[in-house]
Amino acid sequence: MKRKNRLFWSVPLVLVCLSCSDDDDIGKAGDISFYGETYSLEQGAIYHDNNHAVIAVEDYVFEDSYVVEGKTQTDKVEGFTAEIKNGQTGNFLIGLYEPGFVLSDLTNDARGNGACICLRLASPETERLVPGKYTFSLNHDEFTFMGYSSADYYSGSDVTPNELAEGEVNVAQEGEVYTIDFNCKTTFGGEIEGTYTGKLKAFDVRKNVEAVYDYADIKLEALLESVDYTDLEGVAQSEPDYLRANSFYASATQQIYSANLYRNLAESAKEDIDIALAYDGEKEAVYFESPIKMRALLWHDTYENETLFDYTFNLPCHTKYMPAPEDFTNEDFEALAEQGDFNFDFTEARAEIPVDATLPRFVLVQTGNGIQGVIRVKEIYPESTEMISGVTYPLNPYIVMDFKFPRTYSEQKIR
Repeated sequence: MKRKNRLFWSVPLVLVCLSCSDDDDIGKAGDISFYGETYSLEQGAIYHDNNHAVIAVEDYVFEDSYVVEGKTQTDKVEGFTAEIKNGQTGNFLIGLYEPGFVLSDLTNDARGNGACICLRLASPETERLVPGKYTFSLNHDEFTFMGYSSADYYSGSDVTPNELAEGEVNVAQEGEVYTIDFNCKTTFGGEIEGTYTGKLKAFDVRKNVEAVYDYADIKLEALLESVDYTDLEGVAQSEPDYLRANSFYASATQQIYSANLYRNLAESAKEDIDIALAYDGEKEAVYFESPIKMRALLWHDTYENETLFDYTFNLPCHTKYMPAPEDFTNEDFEALAEQGDFNFDFTEARAEIPVDATLPRFVLVQTGNGIQGVIRVKEIYPESTEMISGVTYPLNPYIVMDFKFPRTYSEQKIR
C-alpha cells in the first residue's frame, strides 16, 4: 500500500520571491517549462526553515494466519509503517518566480501573479544548503527534495498547484550566485523543467515554538480476546470484543474508538489510528499492539450476526513499541521538551504490563504515521464485570496514560 508521508518536523511551506531593489546589478536569467509552455524566471529566494526529522514511510504487509475447519488460512493485510532515523537534515526552501511577483519583507510571502516553482531541499548540513544533486523523496533523507509549482499562481486565491512526484534538482553555488537546474514530473505525469542562475535572497524563517505535544490522562481500554457471557435464556454466548472496548487511539486527533465505531470511517481516518491496547487474560497483563494486527484479536473478520456482516476491521497502520529502559524515570519523562529528546535507540519488543505492576511504566513508540514518542502508564484497572439488563458481561481492564511526542507541522503547498 503506497502511502505518502503526511507528517513533518517543520513549519509551513513558504513561497517567496526576490525584491527588485537589491539585485538590479546582478545578472540573472532562467526559465521554466510547463507541459511544453515556457515562462521566464527572474527572481529567486532561499528560506532557511526548521530542521527535518528523517522519516522513511514504507509498505507493510501483515499476514494474519488462522485455522478454519482444520485448514490454515492466511489473510494479507496491506498497510504502512515508518522508520524514524536519529539525526536531522537541514530544511531549505528555494522559490523561483516570474517577474510578476514582489516579495513583501513585512509578510514574508510572495505577492503577485505568474509562474513559479517551490523546491524544498533536505540538506545534509542543518546550517547551510549543500550544493549537489537532490532526488525526489518525501522522507527528508539527505540530498532529497519535494515541491510544488504553478503556471498561473495568484497570491490570495485558491490555486491548486502541481505536486511534484519524481525528478532531480541540481544545485551549484559560486560565491553568492546559485545555479538551479530541475527536471521533474508531476503526479499527473507532466514534465516540469527549467534552470535559474542568480542570487537567492536569504531569509531565516526558523521559529521558536513549543516543540512537544503533551497529552495527559488518556483512558484506553484493553481489547479482550473474546466477550463471553450467559444470556437470559441460560445459553453461553461468545463474540469478538468489537462493540464496547475503546481500545484504538489516533494520536494526531486524540480520538478514541471501538472497533465498531471505526469500521465505517473513511480510509483516511482509519490511517490516523496508530496506537492500540489489548489484554492477555492468561498473564493478566495489558499490552500495546500494532493497529494493523488487532484484526487477529477481532476474530480475523470471520464473525457474523444479524447486525454485523459484509464488514472489515482492517486498519493500515503498523506501530512498533519498546519498553523504556529500566532507569527511565518520571523526571526523564517530564524533561522531554525538544525534538532531539526523542532520538532513542529503538528495538521493537513486546510492551506488556501486568495489571498489578508497580507504576508508572514507560513505553517508547514509533507509529506508522511517523511519530516517535513516549507513553507513561500511571494507572491500570483490572478486568471486572457489570450487569446490563440482567446479563453479566466482562468489563475491560483499562489504563490511564500520558503521551508525549514531538510537534509536527503540515507544510503548505504555496503561500
